[in-house]
Amino acid sequence: MRTLVLSLLLLLAACATTPGGDIANNITHDHFSVSGRFTVNYQKPDGSDDSASGGFDWRQEGKRTQIDLRTPLGQTIAQITVGDNGAAQLQVPDRPVANAPSVELLTERQLGWRLPVRGLRDWLVRKSENGEPQQMTEDGWQIDYLGWSGTLPRRLNLRWLAASPKLEIKLVLDQWE
Repeated sequence: MRTLVLSLLLLLAACATTPGGDIANNITHDHFSVSGRFTVNYQKPDGSDDSASGGFDWRQEGKRTQIDLRTPLGQTIAQITVGDNGAAQLQVPDRPVANAPSVELLTERQLGWRLPVRGLRDWLVRKSENGEPQQMTEDGWQIDYLGWSGTLPRRLNLRWLAASPKLEIKLVLDQWE
């Protein structure tokens, strides 16, 4: 059984696509698609800690953003869409569609904290010349680049620097297009 699990893990690792030079050259702030995995550790309104994990697909076409969130088993659990005008929509199965003038306001209303989608778009496509770990602070977030695939990020940790609510997001970027 252990050999089967190890073989499956090695197969999954081999299937992860890393961006070659041509793909990295085609990735821009306004046009990209990336799939990966996330873990979120956060503080609930009552002060207790919680976490969530799963997968995501992010598609960026100009000012339009679509983020699909999946369970660890691949079932879509939410879709966030941001239109050309910045208005955002959250669709969750078996719930009414939620709308807001911005994605930050939408996620704050629905989750209790602001998902930094506008900043994250920039942070995802930041390129490295040397592939070394890097750290930056922007809009109240500490962004740690922990791994690179060519010149594109492979692993990021995002930490909200305000005292409350406690919030940390870890991303592994598996496939760029």
